[in-house]
Amino acid sequence: MITILTILLGAATASRVALAGSAFAGCFDGVPNGYTHISSEYSMNDCQSTCSSEKTQYTYALWKPFGSCFCGNSYPLSIDIEHGSPDSCADEDHVEMRMIDTPFDMEEGCVDSVELLGGPEGMEVESVDECLTRCLHHPAAVFEVNPRSSTGYKCSCGTPYNIGASAICSADSQWLYTQKQLTSSLTIQPSRKNKNRVDTHEKQKAASVCPLGLTPCLVQGLESLEYYECIDISISTDSCGGCPYKTFGQPAAPLGKDCNSAPGVSYGSATCNQGQCIAKSCQRGFRLSKGRCIK
Repeated sequence: MITILTILLGAATASRVALAGSAFAGCFDGVPNGYTHISSEYSMNDCQSTCSSEKTQYTYALWKPFGSCFCGNSYPLSIDIEHGSPDSCADEDHVEMRMIDTPFDMEEGCVDSVELLGGPEGMEVESVDECLTRCLHHPAAVFEVNPRSSTGYKCSCGTPYNIGASAICSADSQWLYTQKQLTSSLTIQPSRKNKNRVDTHEKQKAASVCPLGLTPCLVQGLESLEYYECIDISISTDSCGGCPYKTFGQPAAPLGKDCNSAPGVSYGSATCNQGQCIAKSCQRGFRLSKGRCIK
């Protein structure tokens, strides 16, 4: 049973997130091409530690029961996904995969449905790694199979609002990843009996403050409940210079910018420095000039 999902208030840091651990990336029928057999390990945790300590930088650790540990960077096709959950694939002949070095975890597991607020939805991605990277500045990410997509997968980012029933991770479920160490004071109550209810007793009060250097940004769709997340608007690429929607307690505050959505900017190439967007690469037809893409 899914309990209250709380993105805990963390200490102020130079960055909004920090790489911390690993995340379940699925169960599969066989080892993908390009993976290296590193050693024989007794558990998935041992395999993950081995892959993360290798000189070669690997994205995934893959473990087969009874001792085989593989490390690699490619993600399998959606047709190879099998039923399972973290530390427990449905068939002992299947292999479990984990993404190495990510701030996301899968404490909530896979679910039959979930609604997210305040982030991009339905992005075509090729892997769990790409999904979690795109959602790095959001409290949650949802990864799922999309047979209509040319890549086979899709990804959505945002704040979890309505969370459905727990489900086995498979090609038919939604894989919910959350960041507990994200410096946010957002509290959401997912209710199975009434999915449209948010626990107003847990809402943040006006007297609450973010850690030094972070700004309380209201979550779009939940502003009447005064839910907010704490964001470092000086470096956040999707909230550069201000909140993406509204600032808690400061309705007249200027809105921030999504640096990678600026005209002509190559997606993923922009950064935010001291609240100012800086482009590093431009699309065809634009040229780079002093951190901006111009025609």
